[in-house]
Amino acid sequence: MNSWIDLRGASGTLYRYTLAEDAKPKTPVSGTYIYLRAAKPEPQVIYAADTLNLSEGALELWPQAVKEFGATHLYLRLNVARAARKAELADLFDVETPPMNEKAPSEST
Repeated sequence: MNSWIDLRGASGTLYRYTLAEDAKPKTPVSGTYIYLRAAKPEPQVIYAADTLNLSEGALELWPQAVKEFGATHLYLRLNVARAARKAELADLFDVETPPMNEKAPSEST
C-alpha cells in the first residue's frame, strides 16, 4: 500500500490520508482516520471516524476491524477543527458506506 491515499467526497473535495506505519499512530492531535482492507481493484474503506487524539482514538476499534472485517491498514488525516472533521466525514459518507460504520455507528469525540 502507498504511504498515502486520497479519498474524494461527494463535494468533489479530495482528502489525503497518511499511512500510520504498523497501524501505530504517533501523533496525539485531533483528526480523522480510516481503516482500509487491501483489495483489488481498489482498497475498501472499512471504517471512518474522528477523534481528539489520533494516537489513542484511532486504535480503539482496530482489533475488531482486523478480526471481523479484515482491515489491513490505518490511515490518518490531521484536522484540529471539530466542525471540519465532521464535515469531512459527512462528505465522505455521501460516497462511501464503510461496513463497520453501518454495523456499529461510532460516537466520535
